[in-house]
Amino acid sequence: MWRSLRLIVPALALALALGVAPANAATQTVQMTEQGAGHYVFSPATLTIAVGDTVTWRNTSDTVHTATSNDGVWDSGDVQPGQTFSFTFTKPGTYQYFCKYHRAMGMVGTIVVQAAAGTPAASPTPGRAPGLPSTGGGGSHAGGGLAWLLLGGLGAGAVGGAALRQRRRRSN
Repeated sequence: MWRSLRLIVPALALALALGVAPANAATQTVQMTEQGAGHYVFSPATLTIAVGDTVTWRNTSDTVHTATSNDGVWDSGDVQPGQTFSFTFTKPGTYQYFCKYHRAMGMVGTIVVQAAAGTPAASPTPGRAPGLPSTGGGGSHAGGGLAWLLLGGLGAGAVGGAALRQRRRRSN
């Protein structure tokens, strides 16, 4: 019995660790770029991703930009030419954002975050406290189903192994 527990505890820790990040999380890139003389844009202007995905904004222009959400969820601060900023989206919804320096010139964008299958979509809560920006390692529990499946399989294997050992001892 104790041998089985020694197998289950590390398996549980592994399964919980796997549940922190989605199994199929992706990273998408938005360019901060110049389109014509002095006309700065986010490209693509609208990006659709899944919960748990990370968006990386890459400044490919010759001037500083920001990626700042309208509702305070994230703010990149100044992103110098050649630099990047990343944020991991953990909640479904539509997030609009802008560049602090070029908003009046139309440098705005939208990130549409789709819920995982079977999860209802929800818009971000207006007026909530701003979150800290992520550097790509942000957490989401969208992969928890896989973790519990692995945990169940490991647990069943450990219990089955213990029962088999018990049966062998009795027959000897």
